[in-house]
Amino acid sequence: MPKGRNHKRAKTDSCEGSLEEYAWTDGIKEAPAFSPTVEEFEDPIRYIETIAPEASKFGICKIIPPVKTAVPAGIVLNN
Repeated sequence: MPKGRNHKRAKTDSCEGSLEEYAWTDGIKEAPAFSPTVEEFEDPIRYIETIAPEASKFGICKIIPPVKTAVPAGIVLNN
């Protein structure tokens, strides 16, 4: 299994009106979100192949690519 994190988003009730009409949505599984490391995401297709067994259970997933800065933070903060 990849080293990146599998995120779980907290459910919030921000709907106006009666929530009873949306009660059926409580049974829907939330799609997984993956955060691969820079090394894991060097070959995105290979990474997708590694998460496919878990992600395919949901039919959809979210991949949050790693952020690789072009300019080191020290240079930005000192200017």
